[in-house]
Order: sequence, then C-alpha cells, then structure tokens
Amino acid sequence: TMFGLIAVVILPVLRFVHYKLADPFKDIPGPKGWPFIGNLLQLYAVPPHLSTAQWATKYGSVFRLCFCGKTVIIVSGTDALNEIFTKKGEAFADRFLSYRIELASCGDDIIFQKYGNKWKMMRKLLFQGLKQHNLKKIEDITMDAIIDFLHDVNAMGGEPFNPRFQVIATFIQILYVMIFGRSVDKSSTDIHILIEVYNEVIKDNEFIGKGALLDVFPFLRYFGNSTYKRITGRHARLLQLFYRSEDTRLNSSHITISYAVY
Repeated sequence: TMFGLIAVVILPVLRFVHYKLADPFKDIPGPKGWPFIGNLLQLYAVPPHLSTAQWATKYGSVFRLCFCGKTVIIVSGTDALNEIFTKKGEAFADRFLSYRIELASCGDDIIFQKYGNKWKMMRKLLFQGLKQHNLKKIEDITMDAIIDFLHDVNAMGGEPFNPRFQVIATFIQILYVMIFGRSVDKSSTDIHILIEVYNEVIKDNEFIGKGALLDVFPFLRYFGNSTYKRITGRHARLLQLFYRSEDTRLNSSHITISYAVY
C-alpha cells in the first residue's frame, strides 16, 4: 500500500535524525560514517583488526563507530582495558543484544546474557556442571581431541592444507563429549551437523548483509528474510540432535553444560 511505502522511506530517516540529536556519545572522537549504515563499509574495507588499529592510532585508545544507528565504543590500550575489566568491571559487564542474538539465543545464552541475577545463576550452573566432570576429565577429553587433530595434520605428509575443518571439528568434539558423555569421530553425522550449524552462525552474525538489515528492521522477518529462516530453523535441528538418540541418557551435569553451551 501507499502508506506502507511511505513508512519504509520515512521511518529510517526519522531513526537517523533521532540518533543524531539524542546521541550521548557524540563527544567521543571517531571516523565519520555514511548516513544510515555508519562505518560498516569502512570497517570492512580492510580486515577489521587492521582498520580498528588504524583508527586507534588516529583517534586514541577510546573511539566510537556507528553501525546502522548503533554506537559501538572501541577501547584499546592496557590502561583503558584495566579500568574497564578490573576497576569498573561491574559497570561495563553488560552485553549488547542485537535482534539476531536475542532470536538465536532465546534469551538463554550465557555469553550474551545481560549482567544480572539470571547471568549469575547460569554461571553457577555452568561451574557446577564442570565440577561434576572434574578438571582432570576435561583435560583428558581435550588432550584426546588434540592428539586426534595432530594425527590428521601428520596424515597430510607435510603438504599445505586449510586446517579450518579440523580445528572446528576438534573443538566441537570436546563439547560433544562434555554434553553427551560419549565421543564420536569427526566423520560422524552429528559432528557434520554441528559444523554446519557453526558455519551458519558465523554467516548469520556478519556485520553486513541481510542479517544486519534484520537487526535494524526486524519486521523483515515477515517478508522471507533468509537469516530469520535459518535462525529459527536451527533451534529445531539442534533439539533433534539432542534427543533423537534413544540410547543417550543425559545426567544432570550434561544437562547443565548443554544448557550453557546452547
């Protein structure tokens, strides 16, 4: 409808004007960005770790970037980091939650959980689960996976290769044993499903593309946004993986760890 078309044009403009007028971080230096998209294109003109290092040299140890109306404060340098993580840890302990992160985690991801009682409870559960496994067992699980990884490297006979699959598979193997209480080979269906999920998560959380648009305009989920479809479909796939095997019995420590990891 005509009203819908006008809203699609006017709402982003109003959002941009409001951001400019109400921005509490406008006194913090930083590179000028493009209207609406901010510094997205500048950030990825070169690898992000290089672009942010260049800006730190130019603007100092504390500077700001803007991504589609969201301000991000970049901090570098030992003094500034020590103040944030040590001296004023609780003041800076919160997490930024984009629409994609909230959708993917269902509000239950310990990594992106907002600082508060719920996060403290989740951390307590995680530590209890790790204690039931005991550190020696975790070390043994990790070393077995690393040895398996080194065998894969030796099997290449000194020829150059991309170790991305082996590295990701090794990490997932360690988590798999801690969650399900049994080990599986890298060639197993479960490992390949989890690697596929991992790759999707990386793609779906890129700063640019259809996923970034979903953060700015969540209503795109009603218009067939592919990122939205993948995120919602991933929940069902993971639950099927957790419960499809009838011979798998998760004890309390496994449930605790899977809750935190998931």
